[in-house]
Amino acid sequence: MTDKKKKKRSKTKPSLVKSVPVSAPSGGKSDVTQEEFDEALVVLLDDMSGTEILATPGAYEVFSEALNNEAIDLAKKFNEDRDDKDA
Repeated sequence: MTDKKKKKRSKTKPSLVKSVPVSAPSGGKSDVTQEEFDEALVVLLDDMSGTEILATPGAYEVFSEALNNEAIDLAKKFNEDRDDKDA
């Protein structure tokens, strides 16, 4: 765990910075709005583990790039904690 406080997850719908157009599988128009799609996507993601999310094609690359520094700091902390236990 890092020294930073964990961010509390908001129960409200997120405002997505980038959103993709909603289209039906056949390439036609969808019966849902972008907002409805985004809300459903958040629900689906909430039900997935981090491992499942990272296994989604392209997700690992996006998250590892976006969280690079934090992941390195956390990995160093894990190593320090492990070294302290071994001492």
